[in-house]
Amino acid sequence: HSIRTQSFFWEFYISYLLNYQFIGGTGPLWFVLALLSFSIIYAFVRTIQGETKNSDSSFSFKVLIKLILLVTVSTFAVRLFQRLDTAVLNMQLCNFAQYIILFSLGIYAQRNNWLVNIDYSFGRNCLLTAIIPGIVFLLSIVYLGGALEGNSDTFKGGFHWQSLAFNFWEAVTGICMSIGLVAWFRQNVNWQNGILKRLSNSAFTMYVFQAPILVLIAQAIQVWYLPAILKFLVLAIFALPVCFVIAQIIKAIPLFRTIMRF
Repeated sequence: HSIRTQSFFWEFYISYLLNYQFIGGTGPLWFVLALLSFSIIYAFVRTIQGETKNSDSSFSFKVLIKLILLVTVSTFAVRLFQRLDTAVLNMQLCNFAQYIILFSLGIYAQRNNWLVNIDYSFGRNCLLTAIIPGIVFLLSIVYLGGALEGNSDTFKGGFHWQSLAFNFWEAVTGICMSIGLVAWFRQNVNWQNGILKRLSNSAFTMYVFQAPILVLIAQAIQVWYLPAILKFLVLAIFALPVCFVIAQIIKAIPLFRTIMRF
């Protein structure tokens, strides 16, 4: 039985490689692969384009509105062909318009110190807009769009007002919360101690290696007869320190220390 199982595994694994299925086997690291792809394209463009001058502009209400409209329209256009809950090689192309725009925004914002210079009251208002009117708007379109009656497919894509409204809510919430949280944390929690610094420096390493750790701990506690929500809490409580410790061990290895220095 053991020999047959091993034979089946190697047959499956060889087929997995030869049929290029491994390209879609990135798990949670699909986002890292996407960022790597964006960075390579950006480096290529910068090589051709050369240095660009910084702008004297600041992040204003006008920029915010233009950004929300751009993300809304571009996401709606992509989801005419690539609906929500679909993926190509584990890549959620339905969201890539948002990713590309915000990746570009991050580069532009860093060059012009936008995140450092965002007015605190402006950021706070953005955060409140995402939380209060944002939730009211979402509940309204869910009710009016028929999602409570099972008509949720129209929200996932296609030429439907529900999809456009949902895209608008995504844009407002994602952009306003990002700006608001940056401004709020910069104003109120702009400090760091030794433990937080180590956690911060280990964040990327923890993200890269967290999947197998979560699976192993989940397998270990699956025999416990507990409600799913309690198992989730136990998993989170155990997994966080374990991931941190393993990240520290990995970062102590010279090769990984170089790769994971970010």
